[in-house]
Amino acid sequence: MYTPNDSIRLVGCCDGLICILIDQRQFVLWNPSTRTYKKLCDVRLKHVFVTKYGFGLDESSGDYKVFAVLSMFLPSGRYQAIGKIYSLKTNSWKTLMEKDDNPFDEAGKFVSGKLHWPRKFGLNNCGWDIVSFDLKTEVYGIVEQPNYREGKYHRSLGVLEGCLCVLCDFKKIGVDVWVMKEYGVKESWVRVLAVPYPCDPWGGPFSTPFCIGSKGEFLFMYELGFLVYYPKDKMFRRSLTVQFASFGEAIVYVESKERIEGFERSSEAKIIGRGKFVKGQAATALKYVQSEIRAKRMRM
Repeated sequence: MYTPNDSIRLVGCCDGLICILIDQRQFVLWNPSTRTYKKLCDVRLKHVFVTKYGFGLDESSGDYKVFAVLSMFLPSGRYQAIGKIYSLKTNSWKTLMEKDDNPFDEAGKFVSGKLHWPRKFGLNNCGWDIVSFDLKTEVYGIVEQPNYREGKYHRSLGVLEGCLCVLCDFKKIGVDVWVMKEYGVKESWVRVLAVPYPCDPWGGPFSTPFCIGSKGEFLFMYELGFLVYYPKDKMFRRSLTVQFASFGEAIVYVESKERIEGFERSSEAKIIGRGKFVKGQAATALKYVQSEIRAKRMRM
């Protein structure tokens, strides 16, 4: 769980808008292409942390929404979570539910109008579910998974080419990449890639792949930078050299020049380590944003 009072987390990216969480309480929508942003009204309460979050579009209403779970430990030792959702159209938060839940902190993956998170459960957290949240109906669900191959591995959740993606990391051996080609259909899961680990005893782990190039190459984050894997030649190439030691996050960003009413002009926000890859996508490493977003808040 991330508890520092001086942190910035990437919540998600949709239609050229990036959602950022600052200091566990302030959500910001930011369009790097137009250099505009909007601070959302404060969602955090005292002694509560934002532990689960996500950002996406409710296509039925054309409304961009931010989802947040506010979590706390009660004096009894029980864990309590309160769900809230923000609507850009109404510029307000509303409470969804109040319930006990297992805490996990990871940005929701937006696919097919829903946000998705991995959830561990069972003895020694051996179980692994994919939990979904529908931005239209505001209902939770479980996504069926494929039959992974046998072995001891760590799973991580991602999005690849607009599809839900699972990476199975067999430590120091290799990784499998699974993609759900048709959302909601278990039989559509396909293992699209099996990658051996590079000859590097200290390397890894792999991130879920960001995108696929015109020659079928896959872009990963590996160690402190980016790594490209060419399946046909079974070769690796380090690319887009960025040192992630200080912030450790990356996101695929597709530019949009559309201007949204209510957004302010930002003169100082910066993108560090942008690298063009394919299909107009930019694998963007967002270093901590030092801009008037925080400066204005500090003056309040």
